Amino acid sequence: MTPRAAPRCGPPGSRCPAGCRARRCWSRLATAQAYLHTAAWEAAPVSILEAAAVGLPVLARGIATLESLAVPGLGATPTDLADGLAALHDPAAWATARAASQQFSAASTAADQRAALEAAYGRSPAGLIRS
Repeated sequence: MTPRAAPRCGPPGSRCPAGCRARRCWSRLATAQAYLHTAAWEAAPVSILEAAAVGLPVLARGIATLESLAVPGLGATPTDLADGLAALHDPAAWATARAASQQFSAASTAADQRAALEAAYGRSPAGLIRS
């Protein structure tokens, strides 16, 4: 893995994918070595699916929503994420992480997502869901 700065593609201070047009983001993702998602408050960001779809190893915070989706490469702490990123310098570790991302992407079809959402609604208390 060759370190490189995150590409700027939006207003000052923004980094790809935030602030980019979709085509530009896809082209930037295609040139990346890995995808590190540091936000701790997004429930299920599409950017993780996009990164996995282009075969990037994904590293993200181990928040409950991402754990429930079985996102690969989750770390409990920023140190875990840094260690995971450093580990990707090993070609075998990178290949393993890439394979996990590809499997995650393959299991994240629209039909699979719909089934998971319906299952989640089925587990919710009846009073919380209104039709």
